Amino acid sequence: GTIANQRSALVRPPIPVPPESSAVHHLIDEDLAFAPQLDEVLDQFRGADAYVAHNADFERSFLQRHLGDAVWACTYKSALRIWPDLPSHSNQALRYRLGLVNPFNIDRHTLSPHRALSDAIVTAAVFNEIAKHATWPELKKYIADHTPYRTTFRDIHELTVEGKRVLMFEIPPASPGHGQASVR
Repeated sequence: GTIANQRSALVRPPIPVPPESSAVHHLIDEDLAFAPQLDEVLDQFRGADAYVAHNADFERSFLQRHLGDAVWACTYKSALRIWPDLPSHSNQALRYRLGLVNPFNIDRHTLSPHRALSDAIVTAAVFNEIAKHATWPELKKYIADHTPYRTTFRDIHELTVEGKRVLMFEIPPASPGHGQASVR
């Protein structure tokens, strides 16, 4: 596969960037002060046949109201089912485990993990590998499945808080609130 029509946009979030997010992507409020808001750039990303993301439930949680009933695929959930015994299912761990050092022949030194375009390129490369092991109907089924995972993977931690089962995902924050606990 190849990547065509690359584009990326920084957006100004509606709240200050939390220090925990800045620690991952190294962006602070000053960097985004003059960036457009999400609704100002979203039109250029509308109309795709499908949207693919690593931890697509998170992306879909705030983009669905803008994108409508778009079709989504999740590389994270798909990888959990296709390669359940891998020690980690993080985007970057999958990249290197699958031998995608220079995805789409893009020099790895030009890719910055936790930046939107670089992560999208890695996710696309991981998705290409996943597509070799699953059909499109299977991929759509994986994202619809909300079955909690019982694993010992390093990127998922399960706890019980006030009688509720809580799964902690070590997924890099792309924006405020990302990477927080999910109660199932």
